[in-house]
Amino acid sequence: MVDRLTLAAVAVLVPLRLYGALVSGVADCDEVYNYWEGVHLLARSDGAFRRPLQTWEYAPNYALRSWAYVAPYAAVARLGDVVAGAAPLATFAFVRIAGLAAPHALAEVALVRGVAARFGGGAAAAWALGLVAASAGLLAASNALLPSAAAATLAALSQARQLGGDRRGAGFFAVAATLWPGWPFVAVLFVPLFVSVVAAETAERGAVRGLAEVAVYGVVAGVIVGLPVAAFDAVAYGRLTSPLWNVFRYNATEGGDELYGVEPWTFYAKNLLLNANVGFLLFLGLVPIVAVRALLGTGDPRASSAALLSQAAPAALWLGLLLSRPHKEERFLFPALPSLYVAAAVALAEAAAVA
Repeated sequence: MVDRLTLAAVAVLVPLRLYGALVSGVADCDEVYNYWEGVHLLARSDGAFRRPLQTWEYAPNYALRSWAYVAPYAAVARLGDVVAGAAPLATFAFVRIAGLAAPHALAEVALVRGVAARFGGGAAAAWALGLVAASAGLLAASNALLPSAAAATLAALSQARQLGGDRRGAGFFAVAATLWPGWPFVAVLFVPLFVSVVAAETAERGAVRGLAEVAVYGVVAGVIVGLPVAAFDAVAYGRLTSPLWNVFRYNATEGGDELYGVEPWTFYAKNLLLNANVGFLLFLGLVPIVAVRALLGTGDPRASSAALLSQAAPAALWLGLLLSRPHKEERFLFPALPSLYVAAAVALAEAAAVA
C-alpha cells in the first residue's frame, strides 16, 4: 500500500518536473552541441531533417565524450517519433519528459522516502519534500541533457537506497553514476558511501569476508554497467578507447579546463545562494546544529551525529573538488544537490528539536 508521504511527493514533484520540461529553455551551449546533437545523430541516422553537428570532443583522436551516454536518449527519441509522428519539437519534448524529467522526479520521490525511512516520516521527510520542490537548481537539473544532471539523478537514487538500508542498491547506482554519463569525477561523491558500506560489511562479516563481499559486488556492478558502455563507445569510435579516462586526463592532468574561463570561489557561493537559497544556508548550519545537539543531549535519538553529518559528506566533498578547479560552471553543482538538500532537511528538523 502506498503511504501518504509517497503520494504527496509524487503529486508535488512529478507535475512540477514535467511542467519544467515543457517550459524551461536549454540554458547551456554544451547541452546543445555535445549532447542534443549526439542524440539527433543516433536517432536520425537515416539522415532525416539534417546532418547533426559534432564538436571536437567527439573527434576520435580526443574521444572525450561517451556515445553510450546519449544512446539511451536516442532510443527514447525514436520512441518519441512513433508517438509524436516524427515532429521534431514534439520528439524533443517527449525526450525531455520521458527521458529526463520523469526519471529525475521519481529519483527525488525515492530520496524523500529514504529520508522518511532513515529519520522517520515526520519533520525531516516533510522538510526534504518542501526543499526539493522549491529548488531552482533541481528544477534546472531535472530537464537538462547533461552528465552532471544524470549524475544528480543517480546520486539521488544511490542516497535514497543508502538511507533505506539497501547497500547493494546504493552501490549499484553509485557505479552507474561514475561509469555511464562519462563524467568519472563524480566518484568523489560516493567515497562516504564506500566507507560506510565497508564499515558495515566488515562489522557484520569480519574484515576478510566483508572486504571480499564489497569487492565482489563492486566488480559485478562495474561489469554490468561498464562493459556495455565500453563496448558501445568502442564501436562508435571505431577503436578501443575510454572516454572516461580521456576526459579525466584532459581535465585533471593537463589543465584543459582553464581554457574555458576562470572564476573565483565566490562564483559557487553566489550560485548556491541563488539555486539552493535557504537549503544552502541550512547545509552550512548542519555542523553547528549537530554540535549544539550533542552539548544539550537533545534531538532525534534514532539519528546519531555521525549519521546526520554523513548526509552532508557527499556534497561537501564535491564542492571541495569544484572549488579546487579554476574553471567553474553552474551545471557542475548539480551532483551535490541531493546530498545538500537531505542535509538541509535533517538540519532543519534537528534545529526544531533542539529549540
